[in-house]
Amino acid sequence: MKSLAVLIPLFLNVLTITAQDYLWPTNASQVLSSNFGEYRRNHFHAGLDIKTNQRTGYPVFAVSDGYIWKIRISHKGYGKVIYQKLNDGNFAVYAHLLDFAEQLRNYIVAEQVYQQRFSVEIIFAPNQLRISKGEVIGYTGDSGTQVPHLHFEIRDSAECPLNPLTNIYSIKDDIAPVIEAVALIPAAVDGCIEGQPLSRSFPVAMRRSGNYYLRDTVQVAGTIGVEVKTFDQARGAANHYPPYGIKLYVDDTLRYHVQYDKFSYEQTRFAEIDRNYQLEQEMGMVFNRLWAFDQTKVLPMRLGDDHGLLSFKSGLHHLRIEVYDVNGNRSFLQGVLRWAPATFLHCEGWQSEEDGYHLFITKPEVSDLHFQCEWVTFFGNFARRVNDWDIIEKDQNYSIRIDDRPQKGEVLKITAADRDGKRYYPVFVHLGKSENVIPALQYQFVHNPKTFAMKLIFMTPPPNNLQFFLQTSADLLEVPLIALSPTEFITTPVPFSWWQKAFKAELRIKTIPVTLSRFRLNLKCITPESATYLRSSDSLLVVYFPAKAVYDTLMLWWGNDKYTSPTGGKFESALYSFYPINQPLHDSVEVSYKIGVPDENFAQIGIYQYLDDQWRWLGNNFQQESGYLKAKTRRMGTVALLRDNMPPEIKGVFPGSGGKFRASMVNAIRAIVGDNLSGIPDDLAIQVELDGQSLIVEYNAVKHKIYYAIPEKLKSGRHVLRIKACDRAQNISTFTSNFIILPD
Repeated sequence: MKSLAVLIPLFLNVLTITAQDYLWPTNASQVLSSNFGEYRRNHFHAGLDIKTNQRTGYPVFAVSDGYIWKIRISHKGYGKVIYQKLNDGNFAVYAHLLDFAEQLRNYIVAEQVYQQRFSVEIIFAPNQLRISKGEVIGYTGDSGTQVPHLHFEIRDSAECPLNPLTNIYSIKDDIAPVIEAVALIPAAVDGCIEGQPLSRSFPVAMRRSGNYYLRDTVQVAGTIGVEVKTFDQARGAANHYPPYGIKLYVDDTLRYHVQYDKFSYEQTRFAEIDRNYQLEQEMGMVFNRLWAFDQTKVLPMRLGDDHGLLSFKSGLHHLRIEVYDVNGNRSFLQGVLRWAPATFLHCEGWQSEEDGYHLFITKPEVSDLHFQCEWVTFFGNFARRVNDWDIIEKDQNYSIRIDDRPQKGEVLKITAADRDGKRYYPVFVHLGKSENVIPALQYQFVHNPKTFAMKLIFMTPPPNNLQFFLQTSADLLEVPLIALSPTEFITTPVPFSWWQKAFKAELRIKTIPVTLSRFRLNLKCITPESATYLRSSDSLLVVYFPAKAVYDTLMLWWGNDKYTSPTGGKFESALYSFYPINQPLHDSVEVSYKIGVPDENFAQIGIYQYLDDQWRWLGNNFQQESGYLKAKTRRMGTVALLRDNMPPEIKGVFPGSGGKFRASMVNAIRAIVGDNLSGIPDDLAIQVELDGQSLIVEYNAVKHKIYYAIPEKLKSGRHVLRIKACDRAQNISTFTSNFIILPD
């Protein structure tokens, strides 16, 4: 193959090469848009994305001696890609290319002509196509992607991606990673953060030294996990990169260590348990998990044997997180965690007096509490301080006198802490409310990685001393309620088995031992070892979870989300939502719809899922013998049958119909071919003819573009360009352009 005259561009003077002496793969730049190990939904990023200045066409060099193992062209994914087997046994991967070097292009063109399609793959015999370090093997592009760049990977002999910046290259970098926040996660039913069984994130502050710290001591209880929101950066680039490694110390003992050197493609989906999938779904934030979500899964980036789960007796414990990049630049965060079980205070009752109220608060075992009283809104927001109040500690309780009265929409909030700083659950008292009626409410389930609870949201504050029960066939189980605000409560976490056995939930007022509110539960528990079916109430939809479909024990339930039908589509079924959508799936689940007698346009119907703010096609595999339409998905959420009755859109065609052009102006055919709903399945679904001759056109599914480079000047006269596109629902569009080539 043709060699390059100058093999090492001048900009590489800031690039250090290790003993393998690999070249940098392009002279476009040394600036990265993405790094190794970056979190992508469903996978880790397997290499480096090298910026190409928003342009295409820079040469791509063979980084070392070896031979071409495989070349592939696809309308999506890696686009045009070269796989090179290196002499040292490693593989190099060069993806999203614009074009190949001439010798490789000849093989590709021949294979495309043979298969009569754009997307092809060729695997070569060992040493069939030897190449030398520095040879130009292709050119940077944007095939299979939106933005021009070179995706570059180094894989070992087993094809496991390696971190090129720790195994091969070292780029000059003197900027330490940034730490933005810390999250604390309940990792067992006893886990509690700041008095709540919910995941909490805490912003951090920076000292003049450049290190970070938690502003306040955080009170926790039970078993928790620590996570950190962090990113690395490099001089001259605004991009955020994942750190190379993170260490978690508690009381100067290393409790968790993660370092991103390599992984296998079988392990790439573990990105969803290496990072916090729930917080990414709910908050759009990516936190690195510093505890083992699933101890049965081998994460190659996890070093050491400690699982990182933290559980201590009462007292203060010092947290330290160290984040570092491949150049050894480090950032540190320190914080203090107070292990103290949250304790309930109860308002035993209250009396209205001439100028205010007299309240009686239960007295815990610890005395000498410091109290605070304030007025808050129904939603728990601070309204104003109580004008005048005092407290007397008695043998059985605390007596609080308040010389103030609530204004409209105000509730009294009482908080307490002991001398050591331990805080108690707040008490909300709706003074003046005497009726023993439970107001209208909505409820929702709260599924954390290791716990499950129910949140109750009332229209107005309910009576004091509210009780919650789970009814099973054998017993009535009381579950304490934690008041998050005057109108919002959450159940304390209890074992999954309680929820699995319960078929109803009940609300009562302690002073009235009868059920005042009851609602049915329809929950199903699944473990990684089991398989289960989730069947809708009308029995028309079944979701099958095979064994190992989940990473850990989950509670499953049906929801009732509502969406409008998309443009060009029509709902052919009810909408079904299966939860929890904020927990990852380890494997695909099967969605099956019971179908009546198929009509003549049955091909237009498919199973869709509402993902990332749009309806996405899942499939329409119809099984005649069972009468079910089936598809698979790797995410939970809302699904429906949709009829796609709108054909694909063909626009932006060049040369345009009715146009008159000089031959020198028409060196390529271009068009935008897209579909609003079911989508274009692949390159075979697009057919292009020029003057009756079939063309093999390039197709970029991400940009919805087709392109064909005209090899010879078109002859003067009339020409006919026809484009035909078919979507997954078998809707067909055709576009005909009649244009004229003028004599030069």
